[in-house]
Amino acid sequence: MFDWIGDAIDWIGDGISSLWDNTIGSAVDTITDAIWDVMFEWLFNLIYGAVADLFEFINASTSSIFALSWVQSFIALFHSLAWMLFVCGLIVAVFDTAIAYESGQANIKNTCINVLKGFMAASL
Repeated sequence: MFDWIGDAIDWIGDGISSLWDNTIGSAVDTITDAIWDVMFEWLFNLIYGAVADLFEFINASTSSIFALSWVQSFIALFHSLAWMLFVCGLIVAVFDTAIAYESGQANIKNTCINVLKGFMAASL
């Protein structure tokens, strides 16, 4: 008997809901979209800036590490070791070629190429 009251309340609720969606709801959606856009842009810039700062720090660290005295000493150690190995290899190659020359199997061209390879490796 009083079903019309429920229908009237539903009709009023639907009207208020459609009015909310068409006015305040669309404004709220626009505002929230703008807020999310700003937040994601800020988050992206924060992450991108952190990664850029990290790579800039790595670049600065790697270029300034060779100015340290202990690194230069370490490099000088290996530089000296390379030349000592080259000299030892050269002596062994000369004696090996001399021994092979006695039996007639000497290949001076290959020995010279190997000495040149050793010189280039020690120079690096």
